[in-house]
Amino acid sequence: MSCARHLTMVTSFGGTCWRAAPPSEVRQVMQWQGVKPSQRGELWQQYQVMEIEALRILNEREAAAARKAK
Repeated sequence: MSCARHLTMVTSFGGTCWRAAPPSEVRQVMQWQGVKPSQRGELWQQYQVMEIEALRILNEREAAAARKAK
């Protein structure tokens, strides 16, 4: 949850989309949260699974909103 605010929304002439958090920021959050270095690899993989799904949902919502607006 601490990394959710690091997702970025990008708006251009083609529309709006959400992008992944920069890995350096996720790593920093893990350090702040006290995650041991030996656990970071596994946690990173789990985080990526959640992030991919969150981005899929967010981007589907943006696309649906754009279709409604047309």
